[in-house]
Amino acid sequence: MSIHPILNPNSKSNEWIWVSEDPSGKSESSLPEPKETSTQVKNIKTTLGKVAEEFLSLQKSFEEMALKNADNERMVNSLIKERSDLVQENGQLRRQTADLQECYAKLQHLVNCLTQENAQLQDLTSNLQHGNGQLRNSVSHFQRENGQLRSSVNHFRSENSRLQHLVKYWESAHLSLWLEKNEMQQKRQKQERDCSEPHEKPS
Repeated sequence: MSIHPILNPNSKSNEWIWVSEDPSGKSESSLPEPKETSTQVKNIKTTLGKVAEEFLSLQKSFEEMALKNADNERMVNSLIKERSDLVQENGQLRRQTADLQECYAKLQHLVNCLTQENAQLQDLTSNLQHGNGQLRNSVSHFQRENGQLRSSVNHFRSENSRLQHLVKYWESAHLSLWLEKNEMQQKRQKQERDCSEPHEKPS
């Protein structure tokens, strides 16, 4: 059995009375209306009025709390939806992160290949520079040897010119000697002819 206050329907001054309710749902007044001449009754009425006011205040507070609870529930639902959106966005970000990681791995592999190729190119450049140095040394050697050959050619040309002058001189001297020898031979032959002819007697 429960007891709670209600407004007295037979009173015009908003008086409160206590009623009891049995399990069958029937309500009956547990406190009959006392005589108003008693001070104790007045005190009880005053107390009941305060209790009723406090009850109404509590009921109003409960209603406000219910409204706040509804607001909180809407806020919770909004937060749940926001959390769901964040979870979905987090999934998308995870997939994007996985794609970026895969792209990063490919880029890292490409960087490694380029680094290896760069090392090979550096080795090739070093070898080419070494070969270029050897070629420069060979060119310098050939240039020196070419200079020596040019000097030898100039020397041989000078010697050849001197020999040509000497040959011309000997040819001229040989011709002079031949002419002189031929002239002497002709003179000797003439003398021999003159000597072999008989002398004419004077008349």
